[in-house]
Amino acid sequence: MQELAKSQSDVNQVTEYIEELEAEFRKARNDLELESEKGITSEQLGRYIDYLNGLEQRTFEAKTVLETLMAILEKKRVALNTRSIERKIIQNLKDKRRKEYVDETLKQQQSDSDEMVLLSGAFVKKSDSDAGTVTS
Repeated sequence: MQELAKSQSDVNQVTEYIEELEAEFRKARNDLELESEKGITSEQLGRYIDYLNGLEQRTFEAKTVLETLMAILEKKRVALNTRSIERKIIQNLKDKRRKEYVDETLKQQQSDSDEMVLLSGAFVKKSDSDAGTVTS
């Protein structure tokens, strides 16, 4: 569970980083447009272009990392879900075996009780017939 939370946190951090890069790219592009309207030297234009290209490259790399982290996160989710299902199955089996044991124990107790009633009834009949023969 902690691994899943850590992976989710990593995904969130990279996503936030990508959003920051994209916002910075938009700002730099707008700045370039404003500077271009005022007049810009080729040196300044080159620096803007290099900066924008650098932002694009970092964004691309961050998106690649994000894809990797998303795949890891999904694997951990699947593993956690599988473990959860396995725990549920084991618990259901334990519950079923416990119920079977209780049912079998109750059935055996009932059988023993019935047998004792039958035996005591037979004993009472035998005692009554023995008492009848002695008095006759």
